[in-house]
Amino acid sequence: MRGKSHLAIGLLTTVEAASAIGISISPIGILLSIIFSIIPDIDEANSSTLNKLISKSFTKKLHKFLLYSLLILSVFFYARTNISLYIVLFLSLTMIGLVEKKITENFVRSTFISIFFLNITAILVMFRLNMSVIMLSSLLCIFPVTKHRSLSHTAIMPIFIYFLMKYFEMEFNLNNIAIPSAIAYSSHLACDICTKRGIPILSPIYRKNISIANLRVGSFLCNFIEILIIGILVSLLLFMLFKGLIKVSLI
Repeated sequence: MRGKSHLAIGLLTTVEAASAIGISISPIGILLSIIFSIIPDIDEANSSTLNKLISKSFTKKLHKFLLYSLLILSVFFYARTNISLYIVLFLSLTMIGLVEKKITENFVRSTFISIFFLNITAILVMFRLNMSVIMLSSLLCIFPVTKHRSLSHTAIMPIFIYFLMKYFEMEFNLNNIAIPSAIAYSSHLACDICTKRGIPILSPIYRKNISIANLRVGSFLCNFIEILIIGILVSLLLFMLFKGLIKVSLI
């Protein structure tokens, strides 16, 4: 499912489901619903989620910088061996060609995001900040370098997110952010399990992808169903607002 659809469905589902079970939604809850409805796709280098964190243009520049730096270093290394300049250039360019096949722009993008959150995690640990924040930052460090629809797309993660945000609630004296966060994350998995590729929802017990529908992401049918679901959820939200069923809080 497309990123914008995940966001819309995740936010609408969270607000409606939370209100239906008697939980009020706060601005923080809405923000977290938006984040957790799309964060599972941080493990996909071409996802819209990762595009928000690091643009493709910046990725291309970073990729070229790394390759040019490697070329300069390799030329310098071979030059110190007193080999012919032509042989130096040939060996250097050959090595760069081989490396470029492995160090792709997608690889650079995912690695850059992972290293960024690794540094954030290290800073948080250094200053001994809240453990729930450290664990969340650690997840954002791990997800980008894992295979797409692997760890981040298992049933374990919404449960983990719930307890993580519950700890966050208690530490910062906040209300009703654990359940909305878990609902938003679960909505993402519910959408992706309906695609042809499916997700390893039962991993690590059962590692194969499970699919309950045959929708191909980006196809006319899939896009139509996405719009239809969003339309139904918007209509339901308006109905709930009219009936005064949506509960809102400031904290």
